[in-house]
Amino acid sequence: MPCRDAVSREVAEETGYDAVVERLLGVDSRVIIADVACRRRSSLVDIGLALAQTVPATGHVAPVPVGGLIQH
Repeated sequence: MPCRDAVSREVAEETGYDAVVERLLGVDSRVIIADVACRRRSSLVDIGLALAQTVPATGHVAPVPVGGLIQH
């Protein structure tokens, strides 16, 4: 399975260990504080906010404009 392969590859790249992925343990979500839009952040945060607000059926949102390198 491609996702499992990606996880195993990342573990090997980051730690040097071989890993076998058996199953997803879970997903952790957190409530985002209201002033996150005012803070310096990666544009990936904006993508996450857009996904959380719209919950698109396709799992995709419109492109998020990036200011500078990856920071807003």
